[in-house]
Amino acid sequence: MFGKLLSAIGIGSASVDTKLNTNAVQPGGMLSGVTHIKGGNSDQDLNPLYLHFVAKVKKTVETESGESYYYEQVSFSKVKISEGFALKSKEEKQIPFNIPVPNEIALTAYKGAPLKYKDGHPIGIKTALDIDSALDKSDYDPIHVEPNAAMNAFMQAMENMGFRIASAELETGRAVGSNLSFQQEIEFDARHTKYSSKISEVDVSFIGKQGGCDVKLEIEKKGFFGSSEKNLSFYLDYADYHKLDFEGWIDDVMRSI
Repeated sequence: MFGKLLSAIGIGSASVDTKLNTNAVQPGGMLSGVTHIKGGNSDQDLNPLYLHFVAKVKKTVETESGESYYYEQVSFSKVKISEGFALKSKEEKQIPFNIPVPNEIALTAYKGAPLKYKDGHPIGIKTALDIDSALDKSDYDPIHVEPNAAMNAFMQAMENMGFRIASAELETGRAVGSNLSFQQEIEFDARHTKYSSKISEVDVSFIGKQGGCDVKLEIEKKGFFGSSEKNLSFYLDYADYHKLDFEGWIDDVMRSI
């Protein structure tokens, strides 16, 4: 009885540890690994086990002295990998999984290097043990999300035109066409482009869907009375991206600003 009381407050309770076969994925790809569960000091009943895709999102709040912000972990997708089961004291279980990565997920890396997020790595997998009559236990593993071939081609075209990736951010706010409560912006610095006299930066967002994505550009224009923004978007079909002249399109857009 005393062991069950301790387990109920998290002492000597079951533990969870997820090991990923690889932590490098692409939107719409697959993620595999094994979740290891070890029983505690007493028998416990576990509810269905889920893997949560989580993001570290910037939240902005208004205060009397102006704006301030903080970061909050948000679960934006989950996949069940096991039904509930009874776990005996000290018993060990291994649950292999191979789950789909959401089509709409923020990128964290490009060309094998991490994107520069201000508050560290923003995307990961959280494994949560939902234990009847006890404090839940969880495990967190970061995952590296690389652009797929179509996204990579567009980002490479931006670089070919002289733009350089400066930073990335996940901010609260639902973009048009998105299912998420936050959106990613990848900031491309325009200082080394031939458009630098009138453009300071371009924020790029990818809103992934099945078979393609919406590419959104927020272009910050310079002006005599301060900066202004121009927003535009287009649909990028993954099957036909190699037929597109990204550099020509980018040049036409920037010249028209």
